[in-house]
Formats: sequence, C-alpha cells, structure tokens
Amino acid sequence: AISSPVTSDTSIRMVLTIMAVAGYAARVIDVKAAFLKGELENNEEIYMKIPEGFEKFYPKQNSWLQIKKPIYGLKQSGLYYYRKAKRAMQINGFERSEADPCLFYAWRNEGLVIWVTWVDDNMVIAPPNIV
Repeated sequence: AISSPVTSDTSIRMVLTIMAVAGYAARVIDVKAAFLKGELENNEEIYMKIPEGFEKFYPKQNSWLQIKKPIYGLKQSGLYYYRKAKRAMQINGFERSEADPCLFYAWRNEGLVIWVTWVDDNMVIAPPNIV
C-alpha cells in the first residue's frame, strides 16, 4: 500500500458514542504541513521533473531532482506521515486498535483517552480536564 490508512465511519460513530455516554470532551486537530513531516524509508529514491519556471536554475542535462523528504503530491506522503504519527503515539503510551489502524487509546489517571486519525486530521476524546 502506498496511501495512508483512514479510520472507518464505524470507529467515528463508536468514539462519538463513548464521548456522549461518558461525558467526555472532544478536540479536532488539523496537522499543518503534515505531509512534509514524514520521512522517506528504506533508502527510497524518488525523483521529480524540474517544476515549470525553475529550469533556469538547473543545467540542461539535469532535468530531474531527487526528493529528500515527502512533499505534497507524492502518493506516499500520507503513508509516511501516518507511520511517523503512529510511532509518536506508541512512544507516548498509546496502543493501536486491532480493529482500526487509525484508532489509538491510552488509559490515564483521569480516564480513557482516544485518538482517531484520518490522514492529517485528528480527533481526541477524553475527560474534559484532559482535552
């Protein structure tokens, strides 16, 4: 797979139900420039044509540029961001749901914290004093 997994509608409904029943609060977070935060993996080499208007800055024989980091428009960028976000969630004590790869949860002293991600958008539900 080269694209990022996305959460299911069923998971969203379940999380919203938990929020309503438990009296939790929610916060929606949009990660700015998310696709630029990922990392190329396994020494992957990706090349792109020189963008129109930039040819004057590069010699004629060099019509391709090597991409060192994921960029917008690269099919894999969403997946690379997801992998980096997943590692960050796990480092911070969240477990990934077996049923939905985009749903993470952790028990804190104040209660359950659920983090749902779909590409570069996130929703966190938790007791009101956490969110």
